[in-house]
Amino acid sequence: WLSLAGALGAAGGLALLVLAAAYRFEGLFTPLRSIHLYSDLLGKLAAGWTGLIPLPVPAAFVAGFDHASRGGQVWWSYMMGEYSMTGWREYYLVALAVKTSIPLMLLAAAGLFLGGRAGADRRSRWILLFLPAALLVAAFTLSPAVKNIGVRYVLGVYPFLCALGGLGAAALWEQRAKWMKGIAAVLILWAALNEALLYPDHLTFFNAAAGGPDGGRRWLVDSNLDWGQDLKGLGRWMRANDVGSIWLDYFGRACPRYEGVHTVSDFEGGWIAVSVTNLVGVFREKDRDRYRFLENVKPVANIGHTILVWNVPKPPDWKPLKGTPDS
Repeated sequence: WLSLAGALGAAGGLALLVLAAAYRFEGLFTPLRSIHLYSDLLGKLAAGWTGLIPLPVPAAFVAGFDHASRGGQVWWSYMMGEYSMTGWREYYLVALAVKTSIPLMLLAAAGLFLGGRAGADRRSRWILLFLPAALLVAAFTLSPAVKNIGVRYVLGVYPFLCALGGLGAAALWEQRAKWMKGIAAVLILWAALNEALLYPDHLTFFNAAAGGPDGGRRWLVDSNLDWGQDLKGLGRWMRANDVGSIWLDYFGRACPRYEGVHTVSDFEGGWIAVSVTNLVGVFREKDRDRYRFLENVKPVANIGHTILVWNVPKPPDWKPLKGTPDS
């Protein structure tokens, strides 16, 4: 236990050093009471004696944490075909389950099972890898201020999960049975192929059990899948297919014209491109049936798994959409 405590202390110290370096060592040892705070959590801590303690982290990092902790869910979230303004406690568990590759989960499970049965030294490494990841997921799952934004909020789990997967691969390889070595090799190759075959659309990754990138929108959208990253790809597709202009419902802030995407002000039939986040209507409470007419129509093109393109006539109940990108 002493060696484990020493390892945890060394890891914590190194983490603080890297964090401070990322902020150029500015604002270190600033008390909470000297930082402009908004969240109830840090506000209460700042009001007491804890607000006078110099913190060994940059003030800007604390301010960012405070901003993320402020209030709870104040926007629409989407999960498995349902919409919510209050969010779901299981959101991050679902996000990790569908956004993590199956071979990595299996290797990490092997690391948990076989690492826990190993000697004291390897068991210490097992605890060192498992505990921080479990605490992070628990913090976001059990927090009183539920915020369902995206798996990016729990990205800190993945370094530990990958290291645990490495421990699992090593443990499998060390087994006497040759078929265990074969399993380790297959899982490592499978994990590598997952990434190689999806290049360069890594943001859109959903594992095979979730239906892959094209099945992802049945589970989660927004930054889990579609963050406006494929506007440039749409421009390339339009030039390659001699499409002069298109009606576009784009989820993002980039300028379509800059990427060579010339849009029309309203849809009169013909080419139409829709970002998948807008297709499911997560942020459009009163307009979620807008694209119902496209449900059984196969897209002409799928741009990076996030922008779908059709060539269809105008439906009789079509209504102009305000706020679409201009040409």
